[in-house]
Amino acid sequence: MNANKLKGKIFEKGLNVAQTADLIDIHKSSLYRKLNGFDTFTVNEATQLKEILGLTNLEALDIFLSRSN
Repeated sequence: MNANKLKGKIFEKGLNVAQTADLIDIHKSSLYRKLNGFDTFTVNEATQLKEILGLTNLEALDIFLSRSN
C-alpha cells in the first residue's frame, strides 16, 4: 500500500484521520495502524475510501496494491 498517496488524498479532500476513520466506521487508532503499515485495509474499507475520496480505479489500484509506503 502507498500510504503517502492515501494520506495525500485524504488531506486533499479536506479530511483528517479521525474524520476519515468515522466515515469508514473504524476507530482512528485502527486507521493510523493501517496507514503506518501495521495492519491492512479490508476490501470493504478500501472500497469505502475509494468512494469517499473520489478515487479513480487506477488511483485506487496504485494506492492499495502498491508496495510503496
